Amino acid sequence: MTKKGLLVLAVVALLAMTALPAFAGMNWCAEDPHVVLPNGNVVDIDVGVPVENQSDPVFLFIRAPRGSHLSPDMEGTIPLQIFFSPTARRSTITVIAIPSGMYPVMLKISENGQVLKQKVGHPGHPVHLFAHVQ
Repeated sequence: MTKKGLLVLAVVALLAMTALPAFAGMNWCAEDPHVVLPNGNVVDIDVGVPVENQSDPVFLFIRAPRGSHLSPDMEGTIPLQIFFSPTARRSTITVIAIPSGMYPVMLKISENGQVLKQKVGHPGHPVHLFAHVQ
Protein backbone atom coordinates (compact mmCIF):
# COMPACT_ATOMS: atom_id res chain seq x y z
CA MET A 1 0.00 0.00 0.00
CA THR A 2 1.29 3.46 -0.83
CA LYS A 3 1.96 6.20 1.70
CA LYS A 4 -1.05 8.10 0.37
CA GLY A 5 -3.24 5.01 0.84
CA LEU A 6 -2.01 4.54 4.41
CA LEU A 7 -2.65 8.21 5.17
CA VAL A 8 -6.22 7.98 3.85
CA LEU A 9 -6.80 4.80 5.85
CA ALA A 10 -5.45 6.43 9.01
CA VAL A 11 -7.67 9.51 8.56
CA VAL A 12 -10.76 7.36 7.97
CA ALA A 13 -9.98 5.27 11.06
CA LEU A 14 -9.46 8.41 13.16
CA LEU A 15 -12.75 9.94 11.96
CA ALA A 16 -14.60 6.71 12.67
CA MET A 17 -13.32 6.66 16.25
CA THR A 18 -14.13 10.31 16.92
CA ALA A 19 -17.53 10.27 15.17
CA LEU A 20 -19.05 7.71 17.50
CA PRO A 21 -21.77 9.26 19.64
CA ALA A 22 -21.02 9.75 23.33
CA PHE A 23 -24.49 9.35 24.80
CA ALA A 24 -23.62 7.57 28.04
CA GLY A 25 -24.60 10.50 30.25
CA MET A 26 -27.72 11.38 28.29
CA ASN A 27 -31.19 11.13 29.87
CA TRP A 28 -33.53 9.06 27.71
CA CYS A 29 -37.32 8.72 27.41
CA ALA A 30 -38.62 5.43 26.13
CA GLU A 31 -41.58 3.78 24.47
CA ASP A 32 -41.83 0.02 24.14
CA PRO A 33 -44.26 -1.53 21.70
CA HIS A 34 -44.67 -5.30 21.95
CA VAL A 35 -44.93 -7.80 19.12
CA VAL A 36 -46.64 -11.09 19.93
CA LEU A 37 -45.16 -13.90 17.84
CA PRO A 38 -47.27 -16.78 16.47
CA ASN A 39 -45.93 -19.07 19.24
CA GLY A 40 -47.02 -16.58 21.95
CA ASN A 41 -43.54 -15.23 22.75
CA VAL A 42 -43.44 -11.48 23.26
CA VAL A 43 -40.77 -9.33 21.63
CA ASP A 44 -40.19 -5.95 23.29
CA ILE A 45 -38.98 -3.14 21.06
CA ASP A 46 -37.59 -0.33 23.19
CA VAL A 47 -37.27 3.03 21.45
CA GLY A 48 -35.45 5.80 23.29
CA VAL A 49 -34.85 9.47 22.55
CA PRO A 50 -33.21 12.24 24.59
CA VAL A 51 -35.56 13.80 27.17
CA GLU A 52 -35.54 17.13 25.34
CA ASN A 53 -36.94 15.39 22.24
CA GLN A 54 -39.65 13.34 23.95
CA SER A 55 -42.45 15.18 22.13
CA ASP A 56 -40.84 14.70 18.68
CA PRO A 57 -42.26 11.76 16.73
CA VAL A 58 -40.25 8.70 15.75
CA PHE A 59 -41.22 6.64 12.71
CA LEU A 60 -40.97 2.94 13.50
CA PHE A 61 -41.08 0.24 10.81
CA ILE A 62 -41.50 -3.31 12.13
CA ARG A 63 -41.42 -6.52 10.09
CA ALA A 64 -42.19 -9.62 12.11
CA PRO A 65 -42.84 -13.30 11.33
CA ARG A 66 -46.13 -14.07 9.57
CA GLY A 67 -48.91 -14.55 12.12
CA SER A 68 -47.44 -11.99 14.56
CA HIS A 69 -49.41 -9.01 15.80
CA LEU A 70 -48.67 -5.71 17.49
CA SER A 71 -49.90 -5.55 21.07
CA PRO A 72 -51.98 -2.44 21.76
CA ASP A 73 -50.70 -1.93 25.32
CA MET A 74 -47.89 0.61 25.07
CA GLU A 75 -46.75 2.86 27.86
CA GLY A 76 -44.32 5.67 27.33
CA THR A 77 -43.89 9.27 26.38
CA ILE A 78 -42.67 9.20 22.78
CA PRO A 79 -45.17 9.70 19.96
CA LEU A 80 -44.48 6.74 17.67
CA GLN A 81 -45.76 6.42 14.12
CA ILE A 82 -45.74 2.62 13.74
CA PHE A 83 -45.83 0.77 10.43
CA PHE A 84 -46.21 -2.96 11.09
CA SER A 85 -46.14 -5.77 8.54
CA PRO A 86 -45.87 -9.53 8.97
CA THR A 87 -43.43 -11.24 6.62
CA ALA A 88 -42.88 -14.75 5.35
CA ARG A 89 -39.68 -15.26 7.36
CA ARG A 90 -40.46 -17.29 10.44
CA SER A 91 -37.58 -16.40 12.70
CA THR A 92 -36.56 -12.82 11.94
CA ILE A 93 -37.79 -9.47 13.19
CA THR A 94 -36.57 -6.27 11.55
CA VAL A 95 -36.99 -2.81 13.09
CA ILE A 96 -36.08 0.59 11.66
CA ALA A 97 -36.46 3.73 13.78
CA ILE A 98 -36.26 7.10 12.03
CA PRO A 99 -36.13 10.30 14.10
CA SER A 100 -38.13 13.29 12.86
CA GLY A 101 -35.29 15.68 13.71
CA MET A 102 -31.59 15.95 14.47
CA TYR A 103 -31.51 13.80 17.60
CA PRO A 104 -30.27 10.24 18.24
CA VAL A 105 -32.53 7.24 18.62
CA MET A 106 -31.76 4.22 20.79
CA LEU A 107 -33.28 0.92 19.70
CA LYS A 108 -33.33 -2.40 21.57
CA ILE A 109 -34.96 -5.73 20.71
CA SER A 110 -35.64 -8.21 23.55
CA GLU A 111 -37.44 -11.55 23.68
CA ASN A 112 -38.51 -13.16 26.96
CA GLY A 113 -36.40 -10.64 28.90
CA GLN A 114 -33.21 -11.37 26.97
CA VAL A 115 -31.69 -8.52 24.96
CA LEU A 116 -31.12 -9.72 21.40
CA LYS A 117 -29.77 -6.51 19.82
CA GLN A 118 -29.22 -2.89 20.86
CA LYS A 119 -27.92 0.17 19.05
CA VAL A 120 -27.75 3.95 19.40
CA GLY A 121 -27.80 5.92 16.16
CA HIS A 122 -26.22 9.18 15.17
CA PRO A 123 -28.38 12.33 15.45
CA GLY A 124 -30.89 12.54 12.60
CA HIS A 125 -30.04 9.10 11.17
CA PRO A 126 -32.16 5.93 11.11
CA VAL A 127 -31.32 2.97 13.31
CA HIS A 128 -31.78 -0.47 11.74
CA LEU A 129 -31.76 -3.73 13.72
CA PHE A 130 -32.72 -7.28 12.95
CA ALA A 131 -32.76 -10.26 15.25
CA HIS A 132 -33.56 -13.95 15.10
CA VAL A 133 -36.51 -14.82 17.32
CA GLN A 134 -37.96 -18.13 18.49
